[in-house]
Amino acid sequence: MADGIITLTDILRYTLKMDTEKVRLSLEVEHIENLIKINNIRFNNRLNVVFTKEYEEEDHFQIVPHSLITLVENAFKYGDLLDKDNPIRFTMKADHSGIFFSVQNKKKHGSKGFFKWNGT
Repeated sequence: MADGIITLTDILRYTLKMDTEKVRLSLEVEHIENLIKINNIRFNNRLNVVFTKEYEEEDHFQIVPHSLITLVENAFKYGDLLDKDNPIRFTMKADHSGIFFSVQNKKKHGSKGFFKWNGT
């Protein structure tokens, strides 16, 4: 439980402090790792998530804060998180040509949370 509180605190701290235009890529990666960690705690360490990253730790890459988080959050919201045969895959590579980030996940079945209006 203590580990979860520390991770949640780190997530909130990053969210509240990042009012700058750009941050180091390594900070954004750390935030993604914290989101994966907190979701894994939420699901009792049963998540099937693979995060592959290739970049230099002492990176000079700058990124808009929270620009990758929406993609990660959507994977957790709409993905089948417990399917052992279809893990959620986050892949990030940064080099002289730029930053590449992809997400692959199997969609879960069931309600999508859409609002249906009957016209009355």
